[in-house]
Amino acid sequence: MKKSISSVLLTLFFILFTNFTTNLSGESTPLEDFISRFDSLKKADAFDVKGTIVYSINSENGPVNIEQEFQIVSKGQDLSFLALHTKNGKIMVYRKGPKLTIYSEKEKKYIERESPASVKAFGLLGTPDLIDDIVFNNELDNSKFKVKRMEEQSENAENLFEVEFTEGEKANFWFKNDKTRLLSKVMVSIPTSEISSGGKKTFHFKDWKLNPPVENAIFEFNPPPGVEKVESKQRKDPLIGKTAPDFTLPNFDGGKVTLSEFKGKKVVVLDFWASWCGPCRMAMPVVQQVSNELKDKDVVFFAINIGEDKLKIHNFITKNNIKIPVLMDQTGRVAESYGVEGIPRLVIIDKNGIIRVGHSGFSQDMKNSLKNEILNILNNPNVETKKEDQ
Repeated sequence: MKKSISSVLLTLFFILFTNFTTNLSGESTPLEDFISRFDSLKKADAFDVKGTIVYSINSENGPVNIEQEFQIVSKGQDLSFLALHTKNGKIMVYRKGPKLTIYSEKEKKYIERESPASVKAFGLLGTPDLIDDIVFNNELDNSKFKVKRMEEQSENAENLFEVEFTEGEKANFWFKNDKTRLLSKVMVSIPTSEISSGGKKTFHFKDWKLNPPVENAIFEFNPPPGVEKVESKQRKDPLIGKTAPDFTLPNFDGGKVTLSEFKGKKVVVLDFWASWCGPCRMAMPVVQQVSNELKDKDVVFFAINIGEDKLKIHNFITKNNIKIPVLMDQTGRVAESYGVEGIPRLVIIDKNGIIRVGHSGFSQDMKNSLKNEILNILNNPNVETKKEDQ
């Protein structure tokens, strides 16, 4: 009997050990498999890829497709170039470290901006940040996304992965089913909101070249004759000088906030935003910094989210350490009353309830200009300030 028990235990041990070693040396997990697909790009000193973006926009008469051709050239960590052919002409983006230059060939104008730290090459095109994070060895937090292998039904039988982010968003990634295993397609959703009818955006990568000869000159922008540098333009906002539309919105903690309660007491800064908006993600931490620096002043900040659910809002503000009180404009009616056509949009209201300043978009000097405008209103409460930044 003892020999029989020992034999059984030995057999069980052998089975467990075999299974354990198989897991160590056998098939990789979906996450490991997904990340390994980018190995050839990570090892390359430079790459050049061409392709097409297809925007499929929802409409009452069915999807409307818009196509744009692109080329990305990248070398090392600090040099990237994007050429994008749009219906309004060719747009070129040059990245050299933190410096970003955007040039419109048709308009013969260019602007200079500071590049977000997480954007290297693919981010210039508007793909999920995850690609640049993996390829350029940015800090990767595996808890922020889940990877699932999917069955591909296409004739190419390419390898398909679904990535679900903690914000609730999903993206599909296709890779070539050959020895290169290079990225061939990425599909993401365009969220539905008060300023977007929603749809899908698909990036097709068609012509990969790894380690091609690349001259550094391609990453340098030298303005051709007659090309104008565009500074932050200022134009009169139609709402400036008018009484700020009153509203009552739910806050993130279950209460409600009414704008008129601050009349005669505080300067109010409203930041209209959404988590899917790239410039919003760049602007929000800057607004938070200004809020921190002016915490002892008579000014309050509210981040008004347009049309997103509480989970997405929570994940964004937690990840980015945003402490500004969040208000939820689920219907978009408040945004409409403030003339929000694009986000982020910031509006500064003085203690008399008059709109004094408007900003749309994100600019490199946003922190200093926003802080100075607030201080100017606090120090000169009865003087009309300005403008709308474009």
